Amino acid sequence: MAFSYEDICRDIFAGLCRKGEVDFLPTRIGSYWNNDYGTDVPVHFGLKEKVAEAVEIPRAFPGYEAICGIFSKSGFTPGLSELARGNTGLIPADEMRLL
Repeated sequence: MAFSYEDICRDIFAGLCRKGEVDFLPTRIGSYWNNDYGTDVPVHFGLKEKVAEAVEIPRAFPGYEAICGIFSKSGFTPGLSELARGNTGLIPADEMRLL
C-alpha cells in the first residue's frame, strides 16, 4: 500500500509542477512515513531534521531554501497547520486528485 500511495503522491506533485501551481522542480522526493507518533507535529519536525541532515543538497545548490510538502490520508492537526506556514505545503487526502 505504501508504494502505491507514494506513486500517487508523486503523480499529483508532477501534475502540480506541469500546471505551474508549484514554481520549482524538486531535487529530492522522499518516501512514505507511517505516523506512529499519534500526531502529525512530530512528523513535521522529523522531516525538517531529515532535510537538515541531507548534506548533498546544500553542496549541490548553495544558498538553497528547502521547501517541504506533506501528503496525508487522514488530514492535519491545527498544530501542524500553524507550524507549516511558509515552507511546508500540506496536502490532505480530500484535496488529492490525479492530475
